[in-house]
Order: sequence, then structure tokens, then C-alpha cells
Amino acid sequence: MVKARLIAPADGEVSDRDTVSWRFSAQMVSQIETGKWEATGPFVFSPSVAGRFCWRRSDELAFMPDRNWPLCSSFKTAPMRGLVSVDACPVDNREIFTFRTAALKMLKAEQVSYKP
Repeated sequence: MVKARLIAPADGEVSDRDTVSWRFSAQMVSQIETGKWEATGPFVFSPSVAGRFCWRRSDELAFMPDRNWPLCSSFKTAPMRGLVSVDACPVDNREIFTFRTAALKMLKAEQVSYKP
């Protein structure tokens, strides 16, 4: 069974239009299929995220969102069922990968209209 692992974001946090990347334990596409950005890909996101997928190498997939990642959000992603390597080995789709955007921070607090 082919395994996938999340390689970016390494710290589990994305911002702006950071890419999310996975590496597989087997070749997933031929060399000729690498380097092309496509509107569809073999991973599903929850919540859904519009973007593009690109096989950077035969064993490495990247996803770039169409817009900045929404602030203070968590995401789950997993390989679609039926995904197989070039050797027809199935990809383990039981693992769910998680990542997030930065939490909101209080930058300043100021008291206004105080009457003792």
C-alpha cells in the first residue's frame, strides 16, 4: 500500500497563498505529467478550498489555493478513494492530514468612555 505524508506546511500552519505538499512512497505519475497546474487533483479538502494541483515530481504533489487561506481556520485533507500509483498500488486513504492558519491575536486593548 502506498503511503502519503504531508511535507508542507512543515509546522502545520499556512498563510497567504502558501502551498500544501504531499510526498508519496511510490511514483504516482510519469515524469511527463509533472510541472502542470490543474484545476482538479487527487485530494479532497474540508472545508472545500478552490485551487490548483501540480505534480512537482513523480512522487510529490502540491496544492495552491486560488485565494489567500482564510484566517483563523483549520483544514482537513485526504487522498481520494481509488488513487493508485503508476504500478497500480492503492494509496492508503485512511490518513487525514490537518493544518491551519494562524489564530487571531489581540494586538491592543484600550478603555474608552469610562466614567467613575
